[in-house]
Amino acid sequence: MVRAVTTFVSLSVAIPLLWIVADVVIKGLPAINFEFFTSLPAPFGETGGGVANAVLGTLVINAMSSLIGIPLGVLTGIYQSEYSGERGSTHS
Repeated sequence: MVRAVTTFVSLSVAIPLLWIVADVVIKGLPAINFEFFTSLPAPFGETGGGVANAVLGTLVINAMSSLIGIPLGVLTGIYQSEYSGERGSTHS
């Protein structure tokens, strides 16, 4: 009984979600091209425009977080493997 109710509720949520995603993909796919990714956003109320600012911002955020996170992670791993007690011991 619980399995049937769970399946029904899951399908009642998943079907409309998939319908919306499919509708967005079908209607939006023709608008996606190279110019869309490389042009600046259009002013409010005008058609067209792109997402170059968003792409550049994403790249900058990922580069900055990598510059901080990668060295910190490598140094932490070195510390853990070299200086944090005996190897193979269990800590409680």
